[in-house]
Amino acid sequence: LQVMAVAPSTITYSAIISACEKCQQWQLAIGLLRAMPFHTIVPNEVTYSAAMSSCRSCGRWQLTLALLEEMQHLAQVPNDITYTAAIHACGDAGKWETVMGLIESMLETGISSFRIAKYDHALQA
Repeated sequence: LQVMAVAPSTITYSAIISACEKCQQWQLAIGLLRAMPFHTIVPNEVTYSAAMSSCRSCGRWQLTLALLEEMQHLAQVPNDITYTAAIHACGDAGKWETVMGLIESMLETGISSFRIAKYDHALQA
């Protein structure tokens, strides 16, 4: 980022991490997420959602869950998009019990923008 004279920010990192999903470069996405604090840039829920989606696209459901847990440990509040990334990752892996637990946690946190379409992964798992 600095070579291109673009000031690194949470937005630029989130965009690049999101692009990693499309290229199935989950390792690069995680590397970028881990590099952010070294540049005094704090990842937010968008950044974590992008990293989680990147892991999901490569079948790394365990890492997706670890990122969700890490996010919560760092006092980042997961949103519906973050939970959806975890739900889809676990649903793709056939982990229906985990999907149901995520849905329960999501609803317990008061996230009410949960659409019915997201339940589809619980049924498919």
